[in-house]
Amino acid sequence: MAREYASHVEEIAAILKRKYGDPSHHNPRNPLQDLFFVICSIQTNEVSYRETYRLFRNRSIYFQQCCWNPETVSLLFLPMQ
Repeated sequence: MAREYASHVEEIAAILKRKYGDPSHHNPRNPLQDLFFVICSIQTNEVSYRETYRLFRNRSIYFQQCCWNPETVSLLFLPMQ
């Protein structure tokens, strides 16, 4: 039964993709960067969350370092400089 359900989901997803395409939501590929992007996008319009994410990414001196080294992620919670 579970496999039957899964095949219907995959079929529906394929139909929707053919009809509407597979839109980009501008999410970063790095999982940690994506997490911050999603946090910025919660209950916000696209222009606002993309700008907020860009500013955060560019102003945080630790952002790039932390996104590639999970052991330093706590640095992201320090005040921006």
